[in-house]
Amino acid sequence: MSAILEEVLDDMHNIEYKKLCNLTDELIESDKKLVEFSLFRDVSSDIDNWIVSAPDITSDKPIVDGEVVFISDYWRLTDHLKPFSNEIESRVYTNPTWKDIINAANEMIEKTCECSLFLEGLSPRGIANGIKRVEIEFGS
Repeated sequence: MSAILEEVLDDMHNIEYKKLCNLTDELIESDKKLVEFSLFRDVSSDIDNWIVSAPDITSDKPIVDGEVVFISDYWRLTDHLKPFSNEIESRVYTNPTWKDIINAANEMIEKTCECSLFLEGLSPRGIANGIKRVEIEFGS
């Protein structure tokens, strides 16, 4: 597990999965709601009232300090970029919150495949030109 996720997963709270989905949609600034926040742990298996443990995605607390560019090499995104690129990247964010990360993920999807994908994780990928590179891990 990445250092970013270890810190984030220490600050989890229980929430209905349906409410987490609704909050995600409210945070997305585009009319196209393509990303589903899926970084959580199961608490209950009752499908009608599914409770998960997730970070507070409405918090203004930065998830990564400093300047960050989000990247992804997830095949559903990059197949649309080849042969020109094997990854997509976001604009530079400063002290990004969950809202920023969710919107960066949604924009990546909107620019490439316009399909629904799950935001499943974050992994540090080094520093380039003084800017942190963090991979958004997608799933479908």
